[in-house]
Amino acid sequence: MGYVLRVRLASFFAGAATASFAGLYLLYKDFKVAHDAISQQVIIKISKKEKKRREICALFCSLYVTHLAL
Repeated sequence: MGYVLRVRLASFFAGAATASFAGLYLLYKDFKVAHDAISQQVIIKISKKEKKRREICALFCSLYVTHLAL
């Protein structure tokens, strides 16, 4: 009886450890996917702001050059 109980307990804990590892791995992969998605959105926002800043700078530079030519 003691041997069967030991084998059952060992089997239970092995299964619990495997399920725990699988769950943690799924959480890790979900975190990585979410992190990459948010990072991509931040990069797109920064590039849009940078593009707008460059357009404004180019406009003011052209106005300044036009003013100097007058």
